[in-house]
Amino acid sequence: MSPYMNQPRLNVAIVRENPDDHLLLQGILLESKSPVYEIRECQGLASAISLFQTFTPDVVFIDLQLIDTDSQVSRDWCRNLTSKTAVILLSGLPEIDTVQQTLALGVQDFLVVDDLDARNVRRTVLYAIERARSNEKMRLANERYRLAIKATRELIWDWDLKSNQVYRDEQAVSDVFGIRAARDIEDHSDWQRKIHPDDAIRLLRKFSAIRNDPRLEVFEVEYRILGDDQKYRHIYDRGHVMRNQQGEAIRVVGAAQNVTEKRLLEQALKGAELKTRRAVARATIRGQENERKHLGLELHDNITQILATATLFIDHAISGKEVRAMMIKSRELITFSTQELRKLSHQLLPPSDGFGLKCSLEKLTSDLATTGLVFHKNWEEFDATLLTPDHQLAIFRIVQEQLNNVLKHALASHIEIKLISSTNGKQVKLEINDNGLGFDLAQKRKGVGLRNIITRADLFNGRVSIKTKPGAGCRVKVLFPIHTDTPIPLRPAAITRKITRHILDSKNEIFPERVA
Repeated sequence: MSPYMNQPRLNVAIVRENPDDHLLLQGILLESKSPVYEIRECQGLASAISLFQTFTPDVVFIDLQLIDTDSQVSRDWCRNLTSKTAVILLSGLPEIDTVQQTLALGVQDFLVVDDLDARNVRRTVLYAIERARSNEKMRLANERYRLAIKATRELIWDWDLKSNQVYRDEQAVSDVFGIRAARDIEDHSDWQRKIHPDDAIRLLRKFSAIRNDPRLEVFEVEYRILGDDQKYRHIYDRGHVMRNQQGEAIRVVGAAQNVTEKRLLEQALKGAELKTRRAVARATIRGQENERKHLGLELHDNITQILATATLFIDHAISGKEVRAMMIKSRELITFSTQELRKLSHQLLPPSDGFGLKCSLEKLTSDLATTGLVFHKNWEEFDATLLTPDHQLAIFRIVQEQLNNVLKHALASHIEIKLISSTNGKQVKLEINDNGLGFDLAQKRKGVGLRNIITRADLFNGRVSIKTKPGAGCRVKVLFPIHTDTPIPLRPAAITRKITRHILDSKNEIFPERVA
């Protein structure tokens, strides 16, 4: 039973075209005991508008002839009225087409004048009031929904898997996807064609799981979609899959959010962080070089001089026969220490200013050739002026580090060093090959020597590859971009320092993983 049947009084307005129209309806309303009607009458829409300023009706009976569905004023008045009040059309004849057009404006019901009786009027009034209240609740709910969507900037969508049609709000499609007409992507296949090619396969796999995996109920995915301005937007999407009793997916509803600004900000922060870390690493390396220079000078100018003086004193003391053998041995040890300290000081000192990278490499290899190593050098055509002094020093230290590794561990007899620039002048390649013992790269990847080489290369956006295996020697190759002071998208310096993430292929070749 409708709660309005117990309402003591209902306000009713009858809007008619002629004064004598609808007298039968008025009589039926006046005789009604439940509910009781408070009736107001007016002639024409203008009179009704004036009446409603002082009288708030629960129900309005209006002559169909007064509603012109082709008139914007009439349509607006009717829509505004039906948002608050139950409206019932009165028609002399059941003109179905006209009635349907008018009902589309939100009118709750209609009555044919020739069929009027108390029971029919009462039922129509109560049902119309119920519909009006339901419509108002729905309107408020839709308004809250629109406000919530506007506040969260989300696009709610509803995908019918049988028809492959997707409902999306027109305004939300424009705000989130940058696509003005929602109908352009109403078919799911049309929407797929706007997805970034790099994301398309991943989304296809997700759609396959939605259709074929009955365990999948909720999901989230991120992708890029092309807007009308030919720019891609980053979209974060999540949805809920509804299935029938057989577990078949029949419908998917979800919410999409534009996260482009967030992703661009994250990329900017990552770039700034990488630039800061690289600057710190550069400063650290420079500090180390300055410290090495200081230690080298101290060893060369102080300790070695003291040891040389001690050698002179021992030379004078050797005349005593009883201590001669011991003193000779002492002199030999001190002389050896002097030689080692001099060698160490030379290694710690950077190449002399103005000496040049190629001359420094010549001296380094000449000194090491005294150990019996045979060097094959290929850097005569290389133009070292393409590189900054710091870049040249980094290459020198990488060569020095690898040659020390070969001397200590490889038992090599031949070493080849190549330093060449690309034909377009945009890249430098350093390559060091030896015919030594080689090693298992999977076990040595965390070695200090390899870390030092990769860290120094990374400071200048260099990429290191190392190819080796037991019994097959070792090849170290470093590729540097020329004149690149601005960091390019490489692995973060923290990963560089740890050198824990690499790709090891079947040829036992290592490439430090690049992180975009």
